[in-house]
Amino acid sequence: MRIVSLLLVSSFAATALSASPALAETDGKTLPGAACLASEDGVTKIVRDGRQHAFNSAEQRATWYCPVIKDNGLGIIRKANVFVSDKSVTDLVRCALESRNSNGTLVAVSRRTTGGGAQGENDTFVQDVELTFDTVVQGTNPGYYALVCDVPGKTSVGKSGLFMYDVLED
Repeated sequence: MRIVSLLLVSSFAATALSASPALAETDGKTLPGAACLASEDGVTKIVRDGRQHAFNSAEQRATWYCPVIKDNGLGIIRKANVFVSDKSVTDLVRCALESRNSNGTLVAVSRRTTGGGAQGENDTFVQDVELTFDTVVQGTNPGYYALVCDVPGKTSVGKSGLFMYDVLED
């Protein structure tokens, strides 16, 4: 009798969850900055700390590719947040959230910088900041998403880098 009751309750809960669009369709993922990879290992140096943050320890700007997990075949990225540290007074951290088809052709892109907005100006101070992507990025099936960030080289103030990033996909 207990097994039958448990199965009925589990069946009811599964039906209720699948009927709720907010719970069934929305899929959020958070990854540490340490998940990012440099475009050229011989030129750029990523330092990863014990908190799984990543920083550019090279003198020059580095391009980093950060994986974004795609679970929904024709999914749409509804929102993304990238938490960065910009230690350059003359350069910006620039990130682009991309959707590409299976052969790598760009489908959609949304860009943000530490200067603010989609095309920010250079800051005159160093900062830790959240870059928010509210723009919808349409997926393609088959295809993939990517977060691509250009990170300034180290300065006398410190190293710029990524703390973490999260993506909400429908």
